[in-house]
Amino acid sequence: MKFCRLIGYDVRNGILRKGYFYLIVLLISGILFAGFQHKLLQGQENIPNVNGEATLMNVLFYLFAGKAPFNPEVESAFLIPVVWLVIFLYPAFITLDYPFRNLTGQGIQVMIRSGERRYWWLSKCIWTFLGTISYFFVLYLSMAFFCMVSGMEVSLSYAPDINQRLLEMQMEHLSENQVFCLVFILPVMTSLAVNFLQLCMGLFWDRMYCYLLSVIILFSSAYFLSPFAIGNFAMLKRSVFCDGAGLTVRQGIMVNTSLIVLSVILGAVRMEKFDILKKNG
Repeated sequence: MKFCRLIGYDVRNGILRKGYFYLIVLLISGILFAGFQHKLLQGQENIPNVNGEATLMNVLFYLFAGKAPFNPEVESAFLIPVVWLVIFLYPAFITLDYPFRNLTGQGIQVMIRSGERRYWWLSKCIWTFLGTISYFFVLYLSMAFFCMVSGMEVSLSYAPDINQRLLEMQMEHLSENQVFCLVFILPVMTSLAVNFLQLCMGLFWDRMYCYLLSVIILFSSAYFLSPFAIGNFAMLKRSVFCDGAGLTVRQGIMVNTSLIVLSVILGAVRMEKFDILKKNG
């Protein structure tokens, strides 16, 4: 019962009372959707005979495309995937502050009344999970809404020609299950892995260093094609479906799940020896 109350406390104070963070997601979604519309209109003007009507999946392919692996041997500038970075840096930001502000003042009293440090830690893990899921729920729902308003089809189908010629994604034909994994499962799991690692490291480092770690992980993912740079799993252009040397859905699920579990376990061990008074000092 104490554990359930602790979760309820975190949901109320860390999500419901921070609703403005999720309103900002609506604004971000509108800007990103406008970016897709601009790219679509510009491409249709410059590239003749583009077949097919854009759908919600084409919009999500645009959001999670990332960039092709950087090849230093080719004389071209390294382009930062701004859209992709915005999508993943924002949930890391909104899950950064609350857990460790909760180690001061009233938060300490809540921990004492809960009777167990591990309850506090598990509650923050559940809060991080729910906060991340809420972010993506708002993002996907907003995109679906903008698509309906614009007359685009909302389904798992997509226009391959738009992906190939406008988004520069040479992708083999995908089944609906593969599409679902690439645009729903892997992006959410990758964001969860980054946010859980950030949460765990917050028991060792200052919050801003933890966020810097998330930034480094995501930027390095844009530069290196490697399963150790976990952001690669959330980039469609790094997928085996776009690049024969790319990463698979199974690899993404296994690596992200392992990182989440390890972060929870390491955090639980650290929390038992964590000096709250020193943290507040």
